Amino acid sequence: MRAPEQEGNFRRMQYIRAVLLRTGMGCAGICAISGLVLAQATYPTKPIKIIAPAQPGGGVDLVARTVGEYLSVAIGQPVVVENQAGGGGIVASLATARAAPDGYTLMVGYVGTHGTKPAVRKLPPERWSACDAAWP
Repeated sequence: MRAPEQEGNFRRMQYIRAVLLRTGMGCAGICAISGLVLAQATYPTKPIKIIAPAQPGGGVDLVARTVGEYLSVAIGQPVVVENQAGGGGIVASLATARAAPDGYTLMVGYVGTHGTKPAVRKLPPERWSACDAAWP
């Protein structure tokens, strides 16, 4: 049996060992994960495209260009705004849906493209195959 002062020292040493063990395991885990994170390329590595589903000079175009300007400054890559008017936004929506899913193509939508049109307008049957091909 240990003396009371030895018992306190023993518990303190156990606590210190446990803290050091947890800290060491945490550092080892962080080191293992950091290698995976550093192996990935930083985003973005090429220009980003924003599709605006309206004519140049309109409100949607103004919003897209303003967002693109601030985004370009924030990420350090050029941002290109591409206007694709027509079809009430269906043309731009399909172009965005068909783009590679790599995060380099964005779309500025509004209530007409994402709320009203899908609710009140049915796509003709030949358009459904295009939509099915665009959305996996």
